[in-house]
Amino acid sequence: MEIRRGSFKWTDVNNWAQSLLNQWVANGFRLQDLVVVTDKAPSHSRLESVFKGSEAVLLRLGPYSPKLNPIESI
Repeated sequence: MEIRRGSFKWTDVNNWAQSLLNQWVANGFRLQDLVVVTDKAPSHSRLESVFKGSEAVLLRLGPYSPKLNPIESI
C-alpha cells in the first residue's frame, strides 16, 4: 500500500506499476497470476509500456459514466 498527495502523472504511475511488478515477484508470486485493472485516466495512458513483455495482464475498463460510479464523487 502506498499513499501519495498531489498530482500523479504518467511517469509516476509507470514507476508505481513497475514497483508493483517487482514486489509481486519478490514476494514469490507468478506474474501470470497478476491482473491489473485500470481506467482511461490520462495518467494511465502509457501503462502498456510497463506491461509489455511481462506475463502480467493489464485490463482497461471500457467507457463509463462517472455519474453512475459513486466512487467518482469522492
